Amino acid sequence: MNKNGIFEEIIKKRGKDYDVAVMYSGGKDSAYLLYLLRDVYKLRVKACIVDNGFENDFMWEPMRSFVEINEIPLEIIKPGKENFANLFNTMITEAELFKREKTNHICFICNNLLWASVVKYACENEIPYVASGLSLMQLSSGRPYPLEPNKMANSIAEKSTKVILNRAIAAFQQSNNYATNEEFKKFIDGMSIEKSGVKTIYPYIYHQLSIEELKEKIVSMGWKSPNRVDVKDYISSGCRIMKYVIPELEKIGMITLNEREQAKAMVESGLADVKELEFASYDATKDRPDFSHELFKELKVDEYLKSLKD
Repeated sequence: MNKNGIFEEIIKKRGKDYDVAVMYSGGKDSAYLLYLLRDVYKLRVKACIVDNGFENDFMWEPMRSFVEINEIPLEIIKPGKENFANLFNTMITEAELFKREKTNHICFICNNLLWASVVKYACENEIPYVASGLSLMQLSSGRPYPLEPNKMANSIAEKSTKVILNRAIAAFQQSNNYATNEEFKKFIDGMSIEKSGVKTIYPYIYHQLSIEELKEKIVSMGWKSPNRVDVKDYISSGCRIMKYVIPELEKIGMITLNEREQAKAMVESGLADVKELEFASYDATKDRPDFSHELFKELKVDEYLKSLKD
């Protein structure tokens, strides 16, 4: 892997103990990001995972194992499970405040809050950069024109991410949970990062690799799949909300997995295997939803969703 000259110009600052807080989930993209920033760009990295309280228990061992093998320090940030339970409840029961056409607004906004949590941590610990593993295609999703990997692209992506966060905060501030739950109100108000001074970097704007290239490198470094599938079959991972709740919400048309369009684009550009086409072409609305999983009751949305179905 060679350095990219444009990206190298973006990351010239150095921090007190660490130069960059890497958003880390144990998945392939964030694992490779640790390698790229530490071993190629020679930055002092800190892996940061934000535990939303709904992670799968089995992901912790492979996630920790990779950073331990590679002697990368890890920080686990815990904003509070109850805060995220209220977050998901609000985005489901008051979806009209957040919904965007052809978008999975729940994971989209959750990821933004995870990012904001890492930015706050970086600010508190004098770390000048936060690194996101979003790809050029993901960052281009929903834009009238795709991002070009030029010297302005990182700033454009960062500005867009901040706009999305501020809109989400404003929407939550109109919600019933915000009006009636003081702890949730405090959590949402505390997500503002306007004065943090931390810059977010998106290395995959300037380094586009195939899934197989990513996996080949990180497997050689001791990486294992965090979601109990064989490495050769691994594509992506997610929390229990993604596994059990999101598919049912897609069936009733509350969300659209824009990842399907991204998968299609990756196949067309040669960055993903043709087996992704099955995922990209699936029409969830043809299947009947099932709200019986315990998570729906835990989020206090089971009765609400059943009323929509009826």
